[in-house]
Amino acid sequence: MMRLLVVVLLLMIVSIPAHSAGLVCQQGADQVPAAYQSADGRKLQACFDLKQQRVTVRLPGGAQVQLPVAVSGSGARYSDGTRTFWEHQGTGRYFEGETLLFEGAVTDQPPAKGAVH
Repeated sequence: MMRLLVVVLLLMIVSIPAHSAGLVCQQGADQVPAAYQSADGRKLQACFDLKQQRVTVRLPGGAQVQLPVAVSGSGARYSDGTRTFWEHQGTGRYFEGETLLFEGAVTDQPPAKGAVH
């Protein structure tokens, strides 16, 4: 069930191009980039790796975090037990512990040419 939810989510966002400059993500069948913007203008980038079942997240301050897929009742959830990225209905949320550090809507920025891979 979890695998099906992840695949459905990623198929939905594959049609939404994302800005991925500086984020290690190749736009192929196995990796899907996405970008999110908060109400205050901060941006978070994500690269969903279908083959490895993980997400790489670049936080607004520039820190990069890689998280394995985790069980989710709804949406796609990735967590190492301390840090969590949860995508649900076009909204990305990043938590450390129980503290919400980022919440933003998916954007439609085009991928950068020559992004670092």
